Amino acid sequence: MCFLNYSVSPGFDQVHTGNLAGGTVTLGTISLMDWAAGTAGACSFSVAKYGPQKSVNPGDSDCGNGILLSGAAVQHDPNDAYNPVTPAFSQQWCSIS
Repeated sequence: MCFLNYSVSPGFDQVHTGNLAGGTVTLGTISLMDWAAGTAGACSFSVAKYGPQKSVNPGDSDCGNGILLSGAAVQHDPNDAYNPVTPAFSQQWCSIS
């Protein structure tokens, strides 16, 4: 399996603003997981960083599957493709009005 972050368009703020203009509210969720997807196009297991792997994403040969040719799992840095979910990260999605 290959891991690749995708962007979401339109963003939450744009959807929420449109809903308010239409007279409705938006229900959003905040991740309770330890990590959230980072930058669009980021790979968890970069071939350039971690070396050749058993499989790569057909659409992006730098995004490996995390299994080295030897069969060992890549010991990767989760910051490569994800953002840590901290209280400060979650707070940016909340407002009190």
